[in-house]
Amino acid sequence: MKQQTGLYTKILTIIIISLLTVISLLLIFAYTGLKNTLHDQLTNRGSEIASYVATLGSEDILLENDYLLLQLINKVQSSNDDVRYIIVADYKGRILAHTFGMQYPDSMPKQITPFSTPLQTKLFQSNEGDIHQVTLSIDDGKIGFVSVGLSEKAMQQLLMSIIMHFSLTGIIITILAVLTIGFLLAKILAPIRFLSLAAEKIKHNDYKVQVYYHGKDELGTLTQTFNEMVCELAAKDKYNKKLLAELQEKKHSRDILIHKLFSAQEDERKRISRELHDGVGQSVTSILAYLHILFNNETNPSQQKLIKSTRTIIASVLEELREMAVNLRPPSLDDIDITAIFQQHVFDAAKHNGLIADFSADTAIKDIKVSDNVRLALYRILQESITNIVRHAHAINLTVSLKLHANNIILKITDDGCGFSADVLQTAKEKRHLGLYGMRERVELLDGTLDIKSRPEKGTSIIASIPVEKRNNDD
Repeated sequence: MKQQTGLYTKILTIIIISLLTVISLLLIFAYTGLKNTLHDQLTNRGSEIASYVATLGSEDILLENDYLLLQLINKVQSSNDDVRYIIVADYKGRILAHTFGMQYPDSMPKQITPFSTPLQTKLFQSNEGDIHQVTLSIDDGKIGFVSVGLSEKAMQQLLMSIIMHFSLTGIIITILAVLTIGFLLAKILAPIRFLSLAAEKIKHNDYKVQVYYHGKDELGTLTQTFNEMVCELAAKDKYNKKLLAELQEKKHSRDILIHKLFSAQEDERKRISRELHDGVGQSVTSILAYLHILFNNETNPSQQKLIKSTRTIIASVLEELREMAVNLRPPSLDDIDITAIFQQHVFDAAKHNGLIADFSADTAIKDIKVSDNVRLALYRILQESITNIVRHAHAINLTVSLKLHANNIILKITDDGCGFSADVLQTAKEKRHLGLYGMRERVELLDGTLDIKSRPEKGTSIIASIPVEKRNNDD
């Protein structure tokens, strides 16, 4: 709506400015033309009056009959209201008669400068306004000269009257034109406004809108095309919603399958862990007991030495089996406090692999409820990250932190190893590297995020953030 109002205003403003500009230019041209025409007419009138005086007074000028000349010019002046003065001079320019009365104005020339051209015009400023003086040479100046001073006041009044009338007419025409054009413009822009409103509704996913315009012009074609486009958009939106529903259903099924996969994987780890601990572990422990008895009953030193070496090897195998069982399923993972579990795993891994470890955790983690799935996901991410650091990073320092921020538990694992480029990370994503892909799947199943940052020779940082619930005071 705002856009159409703006368009209407802009077009109407341009039209008004154009009309005013044209009228102003016409006024300027008219004023200039009328002024020049009136000046020419005033010059012609002055020339006619001077010719009349010259015709009747030529003989008196030659005879220097000042009295008769004064009577003549006074009579001519009284018969013409716009004549302010008349001056008669002889061929030398000496003034013989004038209509100024007893006192000749000081501002007026004391004599007329002779000239040989038929006519001469001048413009004077006076307290009555502009005076248009026309001087006529009688017989090319051989007899004398007649100057007639005409006031431009009447001419100016006539000119202003014509201009005012023309301006008023222009204003009336402009108002009528603006009203007519504004009405027609509103009619023309109405379909565009409706199209704009319809487009705004489509922006908010309302595809039921239709624009009606029955004209056969370009706007009619545009409206028809717009309506067809809306129908196509509605069909595509319906199809997209169907695809989205199917995609969401497939994602839901995929999440269920992945969750079952992880559950089956954890169950299998539990089974293998128990088998290693209760089955193979017990058998190896029994072998150690039998070797101990055999060592005590053997008197041959060389045989004792062999039995002792065998016991050492088997004890080492038993320790590795126990460590493997713990890695598969640490017995304390189901406890409430995950801080101690993570800290123990970090320092044990650092000890076995020659790393310098640092671990920190927020005390506020004790006030949140961490589900079994969240604990397990974070522990597996920690395991996989440390495994990758040991295998590939060639790091010296390992830093692990467990923090709480905005109802999210955040696990951050950082090393100072060789790192890797963004291309390597992208390739791992595309090839779905099991370790990276598994970590990301675990986090996303819990509505969390996994961020991996690394640069060559600058180490690697892995940040896993998973939503958790606040623990109630009654819990």
